[in-house]
Amino acid sequence: MLKKITAILLATMLIFALSAIPAMAAPFNGGATISGGKNIIEAEHFDGGAGNYQECSSPWDPTFVGRPDELVATEECENDRADAPSPNYNVGWTSDGDWIQFTANFTSAGKAKISAWVASGGDEGIMDIELAGSTVQVTTAGSSGWQDFVLNEAGEIEVAAGTQVIKLTFLNGNANLDALIIDFEAAAAPEPADGEEPAADGETPAAGGDSDTGGGSSSSSSDDDGGNGMILWIVIAAAAVVVIVIIAVIVTKKKK
Repeated sequence: MLKKITAILLATMLIFALSAIPAMAAPFNGGATISGGKNIIEAEHFDGGAGNYQECSSPWDPTFVGRPDELVATEECENDRADAPSPNYNVGWTSDGDWIQFTANFTSAGKAKISAWVASGGDEGIMDIELAGSTVQVTTAGSSGWQDFVLNEAGEIEVAAGTQVIKLTFLNGNANLDALIIDFEAAAAPEPADGEEPAADGETPAAGGDSDTGGGSSSSSSDDDGGNGMILWIVIAAAAVVVIVIIAVIVTKKKK
């Protein structure tokens, strides 16, 4: 009886351990690369995988043609912007609090000026855009229909080099999203200290570059912490499985 109780407790621990493992983001094609100049992130290129977006809950017959394997509603987009892909899709059927995220790989530190192609056939939609610990906001002002897309500016955010996550939240749901536009201005290379040679292209000076290096290190540290946390949960889950198997073997031998 004691062994059965122990096995049940261990099984319960395993379930909790597995449920606590954070969801793994699946960046679309490895994530967008952001470098100097204009960069476009298509709405349908959001990170996939459960837990990396709010599943669509609209009762109005949503479609999922842009990403049929994900539960974010998408439809063919009628925005005739010159740089649109073919076919083009937009995220739609949004509800209050819905959110999606995009993984972006910034080639250097700098300033990101963010705008969005948005549309609304109802009340003015409002969206928060979070990046690198800062939040800017964009609305659907100027749009008069669900496929009447306008390019509205959200704001500027200072970004460190490395991998970042852009989270977009539909605060009141009244919006379709076609694309994010990031006009990126790379940070100027720091001036070398007296007596030092200027750094070659792609190199960081040994001194004077604390700001950029610190920013990049912070991002890498954050990534490492997340990776270590994931590894810890996997180890815990694996250990629980091993213990359960051992208990099961003992119980089975005793019955024989």
